[in-house]
Amino acid sequence: MYSLRVRLPAAMLALACLAAVTVGVSAYLAVTSWAREASRARLHALAESHSRAIERRLVLLRSELAVQARSAFTVAALDELGKWLELGPHDLNAVLSHYQGDGMRPLPERLALNGHGHQHGYSWRHVRIHETYAAALKQFNYADIYLVSMKGRVVYSATKGPEFGRLLSDPEFAGSGLAQVVEEARHQPAGTQILRDYAPYDLIGGEPRAFLAAPFYDIELDATEQVGTLVIAVNSGLIDDVLSANAAGRGEIGVYVVGEDGFTRSSPAARLEASAPSDSLDQRRLPSRGDDGLLRMTSHDGTPLVATGRTIAAGDWRWQLWLTEPERAAFAVVGKIRGAIVTAGLLVLAPLLGFAILLGWSVARPIGGLSDALAGIAAGRTDQAIPGAQRRDEIGGIARSARYARPCNARRNGARRNRRRAAPRPSGIAAVCLVSWRASSSNRCAPSAPRWRPRPVRSRRPPTSSARAPARRGPALPMPSCRPGMRSPVSIRSSARPRICSARSRACPARSVVPMSRPGRRGGTPMMSARSSTGWRAARPGSRRWSA
Repeated sequence: MYSLRVRLPAAMLALACLAAVTVGVSAYLAVTSWAREASRARLHALAESHSRAIERRLVLLRSELAVQARSAFTVAALDELGKWLELGPHDLNAVLSHYQGDGMRPLPERLALNGHGHQHGYSWRHVRIHETYAAALKQFNYADIYLVSMKGRVVYSATKGPEFGRLLSDPEFAGSGLAQVVEEARHQPAGTQILRDYAPYDLIGGEPRAFLAAPFYDIELDATEQVGTLVIAVNSGLIDDVLSANAAGRGEIGVYVVGEDGFTRSSPAARLEASAPSDSLDQRRLPSRGDDGLLRMTSHDGTPLVATGRTIAAGDWRWQLWLTEPERAAFAVVGKIRGAIVTAGLLVLAPLLGFAILLGWSVARPIGGLSDALAGIAAGRTDQAIPGAQRRDEIGGIARSARYARPCNARRNGARRNRRRAAPRPSGIAAVCLVSWRASSSNRCAPSAPRWRPRPVRSRRPPTSSARAPARRGPALPMPSCRPGMRSPVSIRSSARPRICSARSRACPARSVVPMSRPGRRGGTPMMSARSSTGWRAARPGSRRWSA
């Protein structure tokens, strides 16, 4: 674990990982901030585009109403059709039965009936009038076009709905949006437009409809007498068509147009989808949006959403356009960048790991070889190989220095051995005496050592005369005063014997000291003799020995 082969690659890899993580995190944070800003700008631009498209369409709708209200064709059509419906109940029922049928024909069939083949005066005038308004209905995506006489009767309807041929003053129509705009447009000056915002229209099942009404006058009468009222009804399909025509770059973006009352002006079915936001789309929430200008919402299926809004102004109408998009789609680039950063980091770290391992081995192997070589040189081996001397870096310099130090060390060791061989050696007796003296002067013994007295050495020769006392070789040595803890010479000599023999062996390698079995001279005590390569040589007699 502490080898450079492990530590050096690990250190390089750790530094590389630290650099990669630092750069990756910085790039990720920068990309995340950029993606949020780009998503905010994109949603705001798209909301601005949708709101401007809806405003332009509403302006165009009001322009179309103004053109139709000043048309002489409209005045003539209203005058001719109204007369036939006022003839009596029989003619009215005949007209209603032909265009509506007994059970209310489907809308495509009612639109297809233009009056051909019907033997009635109303139908003769209806042919060319219906072709004009039916084409406008399909071209501009209106819900219906009404011509209402001054009596309040609907003399023409492009779709021939339940209002056709009826008086708007009847109880079932009195409170409807159509009746309200017609009543407001009565006796208004030419060029006036009455707008009725989207609201549920109960006569057709509660579908939201908006009404735009304009009074029209007979030009021949100098526009002083109102002839009737032209009403254009629009439903949510008008808004949806505008949004779908401007759907570039929408993707998973949901678009909702909501009025000040919270009622949806675009398709109500879109608010019930699983991807629609479950939160209320209230204009008052916009000032509290976050720093990035996006609201956080949740869809009906629990998907996190981001939302933004814009105000739509068209006359007296104030609507709010909302755009919602799933966070995963809005910030998809963040996930892609994150994956790219991780992939790039792994692609960089893989070869870097191999390079770190190779570099660690290239440094650790010669250093390990140098360590073994230096240990061998310190142990005195001269045949130790020194790796790395061919390198041109610091490791090569260390190897060359170690290679130069090896012969110098060998020369110093040789000179030391030569000096040791040439130095004079002490004789065997001198070495024995030296060791004995050192042993006797430095050893202490236990208090239990016995007191002792030296005795003179007796001669083995018998006395020549019984009267003659044996001569003494010398005066008796006085007994030394021993302190407690002193050892006797016998114990000192016995303990020093191994050291003496070892010293003599080192001092005289060619000679070994052995005890002689034959008695010595004068006294019969064993004497020391030396054996050499030439034979036995007797020890010098007359040595003084002590006996216990």
